[in-house]
Amino acid sequence: MFIDCKFNMKDVIATLLVLGFCFAIFMPSNVVSYETMQLFERILGTVIGFYFGAHVAQNNQNKR
Repeated sequence: MFIDCKFNMKDVIATLLVLGFCFAIFMPSNVVSYETMQLFERILGTVIGFYFGAHVAQNNQNKR
């Protein structure tokens, strides 16, 4: 994966979520279009999905 997992990924994801919410709330709608917000949400969802998928796979390997 392209993300280096030495730093705490939960902190990174929490920061991304907070930034995303602030971005969505405080930006005027004429600056950020609806399509841009959809794209941002899709990217964020993909990153979170990848992280949790890798986390679950790692936990399953540790149990064996």
